[in-house]
Parts: sequence; structure tokens; C-alpha cells
Amino acid sequence: MGTKRVGLARTQALIQNLKRELTSGAATIRLFQPSQPQKQTYVFKWTYGTDTATAAEHNLKDPLGGALSLPVGFVATGGWVEVVTAVTSGGSATLIVGTQGTSNDPNGFVTSIGKASLTANSVHPFDGALAHNTTAAGHRFVTTADPVSITIGTAALTAGKFYVYVEGYQSMG
Repeated sequence: MGTKRVGLARTQALIQNLKRELTSGAATIRLFQPSQPQKQTYVFKWTYGTDTATAAEHNLKDPLGGALSLPVGFVATGGWVEVVTAVTSGGSATLIVGTQGTSNDPNGFVTSIGKASLTANSVHPFDGALAHNTTAAGHRFVTTADPVSITIGTAALTAGKFYVYVEGYQSMG
């Protein structure tokens, strides 16, 4: 086998074509600067059979099952609940999403969703006071590392799997 040599002129032409493709493409390139806050998304998971399903408040874990809290100085700007497997219950269960700990706002992200709405492949935007909506300021400074929690109301859950996504940024203050 031989080697293929590319001359200087050909290399320069390839670089020019690459530059042209990058500047004329539809993609937007953002350079992250360390002195500016960056948007972050924290993901929490609940799975029937792995996590507690009784009617009470429970802390959520990261997708791998480890403990996860929103860090001090995090500014929550929004989020959603993504249901992967339908949530079921022997009764008329409800789901509330918020924080536990010092901030202790158990319905700060989602005020209440009934089990009938928690169908497979459904997405539910945050509507609580800690999230951006038409009545709230649209953000929340976390003053202590607080876990995200769910409150299962009325009846225990008997099946389901969902993720909770909390978007925001780390405060510069």
C-alpha cells in the first residue's frame, strides 16, 4: 500500500471549503465563556419498583440512582416532567413536584397532576411558583443545596417511570 500525499495547495483548498461550510451552515456556534453563566439542566428520575411509591413526599434521585440536589446559588428558570411509562394507581393519585430542605416548597415546580394525565410519552411543563409562568417572577435562587422532591397524593402509585428536568443557571453572586 502506498501513502497518499496531499499538497499544500490542496490542503489550503480543503480548509477554505470547511470555513465556507461552517459560516454558511444553519447551525449556530456559541463559544462558552468562563465569566458568564451557562444554562444547565438537572435531571431527576422516578421509577416504580425502584423508588418509593407511597402517598407522601419523597426525594428524587439522578438517573443512575444517586443523590442529587440543586446547588447553592442555582437559579431555576423552568422545566418539565417527561413521562416514559404511564403512571398508575389503585386510587386517584396526584403528583406534585418541588423542593425539600430549607426552601421546602413541595409544589414549587408542579402544583398538581392527576394520574389520568400522566400517560406514556407525555410532557408536562412546570406551573409552580418556582418556575417561569404568567404569574411568577420566573426564577428562584436556591439558598441551600436542596433536593428536588415529589409528593404523591391521595393514593400510592402502582406503576410508572418519569423524569423531571430543572433548567436554570448558576448565579454569579
